[in-house]
Amino acid sequence: MHLVLPGWTERAVAATGLAQNAASILYVHASPDAVPASGPPPRPGPRILDAVALGETALVAAKRDPDGRPSLDLSAAADPGGGVPAARRNG
Repeated sequence: MHLVLPGWTERAVAATGLAQNAASILYVHASPDAVPASGPPPRPGPRILDAVALGETALVAAKRDPDGRPSLDLSAAADPGGGVPAARRNG
């Protein structure tokens, strides 16, 4: 089972363990600012991915790093020259 959920539900889903049997969870965030700097501590369970919906224009997604941190970086610092979204790769 794969789940697609609003990003704001992440803490509640982690606390209840409702998605423990899922193969993966895609959290969709409404804006780049809504992507958390860190997620709940990693534990055995589903693979976590984050996506940002950029209106009706695009959907940008990336999987979490091994420490459970979101790897999407859509800030101006990621591309000081032009506003192109970037995915940060750790390791």
